[in-house]
Amino acid sequence: MRKLTWFLVTYLLALSVYFIAFPNDFFLPKRPFISNKDRFCYKQSFSRFTLFDKTLTSPKLLEIIDNPDQYLLEPKHIIKDNEKRTIAKLTIDSTSIILKRYNYSGIYDWITKCPFRTSKAYRAWYYQHELKKNGIETAKPIAIIEKRWGPLWRQTYLISEYIEGKTLDEKLLQSGEIIQKKVSKQIVEILNVFYKLKWLHRDLVGRNIIIKGETLAIIDLDEMHSYAFNNRIFKSKFHKKHYSKLIEKSRVPQDFIETFLMTHNQLYGYTSSEKEFEEL
Repeated sequence: MRKLTWFLVTYLLALSVYFIAFPNDFFLPKRPFISNKDRFCYKQSFSRFTLFDKTLTSPKLLEIIDNPDQYLLEPKHIIKDNEKRTIAKLTIDSTSIILKRYNYSGIYDWITKCPFRTSKAYRAWYYQHELKKNGIETAKPIAIIEKRWGPLWRQTYLISEYIEGKTLDEKLLQSGEIIQKKVSKQIVEILNVFYKLKWLHRDLVGRNIIIKGETLAIIDLDEMHSYAFNNRIFKSKFHKKHYSKLIEKSRVPQDFIETFLMTHNQLYGYTSSEKEFEEL
């Protein structure tokens, strides 16, 4: 009984802190999509919530939306499968799509993910639209599916268009100085938009930046958060989750890192590459 009490107290305290820091993400609005009946279609019942873009769907895609699990059982389609996500790449009507299921390892893991708040599938869907609205390229969101127990989600899925291109890691390992300067400038400009809107991507590494021709696309948005305050804590997290993680976790050449830092400093009028960069 004592352990249960401590668990509940800790759980409620963590929720309170989360709600104060990220009030916008606790219950992301669905009305902007639901009310736009010309473009979006949604179906809701006690056991299921479905939302999809009618302009991007076809009869075959509607079959996938109705029963996504059957398409995650074929090993030939699977490109990633672990305790957090199962991802399949499918080709439908000559269009490549990504079907992603968000996993949890058991009842405790499910509870700690707060199944009454916004799911990762809907968060990714929401921020895909928000990025596009702010001029940042990302995968086109097609549909989300949430299997539910009333107000609680229990299994969630996201369907998006597949972006053809090379990851930042792949591209920069075989590119020259001119390409690196262009890419550095685009990344800094994207991060400037994130900073103004108080967004945290939380996993901005080379594999989640796709170079598509002359454009950069940011993917894997299910961990994104919108901070409530532009304060010291936010600035510290922004640096750690974006600049530091991009440099430390990406498989990019050292000369790109130097170009990236130099581009950042030039755009913001900095003269040193370390101290002022750390004080972002």
